[in-house]
Amino acid sequence: MAKTEPGPLDELFPGVRARRPESSALPVHPRVLEVRDAPDVASFVLVVWPDAEDGPELWQLLGRVIEATLLAELSRTPTDLQDDELRRVGSMRLVSYAPLEPQAIAPFGFRPDTLDDAWREALAHVRGEASAAGREVPETAPLLFRAPFAEPSELAMRLERGIRAVGDEATFGATPGALARRVGASLEIDPSDLDAVGAALVPDANDVVRWVEPMLFQALCDAAGVHAARVLGLPVQWAVSDADEDGMAPPPLLRTVSPSAGDVHVPVGMELLRWCVMPRTASEEVPPLSAWCRDRFGA
Repeated sequence: MAKTEPGPLDELFPGVRARRPESSALPVHPRVLEVRDAPDVASFVLVVWPDAEDGPELWQLLGRVIEATLLAELSRTPTDLQDDELRRVGSMRLVSYAPLEPQAIAPFGFRPDTLDDAWREALAHVRGEASAAGREVPETAPLLFRAPFAEPSELAMRLERGIRAVGDEATFGATPGALARRVGASLEIDPSDLDAVGAALVPDANDVVRWVEPMLFQALCDAAGVHAARVLGLPVQWAVSDADEDGMAPPPLLRTVSPSAGDVHVPVGMELLRWCVMPRTASEEVPPLSAWCRDRFGA
């Protein structure tokens, strides 16, 4: 089998598709692990190695691996997700063998956590990764942080299961507008309609990752494209998010023409991850989805 060409997620963080531990000079481990908090709830586990130096460079690197990890999960195809029908992601866990200031990673939703059985399983995996990658970890206990995800509603999970059941036909971009219609959006998707869809799918919660299940997230991206085409009047093309030979799908991407910038590639998946999913504070006001569309598409 030919080697898969690097894609958008590889550019964001080169280790995102790694299948086994790798030796790396990076202070953040390039492979994100997964453990189970419960039989049907998983956690992603990130590792900061002892040689990391707390500061802006580390925070930026950590932000990149967090975004790449979440975006890879949110971009999975419906057929791939069918195999994980009983699994959802409930949190991120961060193991740091280097000093980290809690306030520096609080914007990602992390807060200090205490040792429990899930942590013991996670730390056993981390020690195995360290050994395989030629890393040494201190005998002293690492710092533990956890970023909880908002609980999905029963309606959201029903919608998610319904879209997954469709299979490849529900792949983002295969039929523009099809995913948006499956979550109740009209073909015209005016600003109030778009904002209503966003409010229904994105949890109204503070200081946690406002997690949206993958097919619902892709439906949000689809709705934004329909809004740009039908309401803002822009020529929009959808890139089809087919999985590559490694089973990884590229994040949702739109192409359009801007009156000021000409041909534009809009990484709608990445931008809506930052706009809708990443944590917000109680004092922070996040404008509705229609505001993002107006700003992003220059209309």
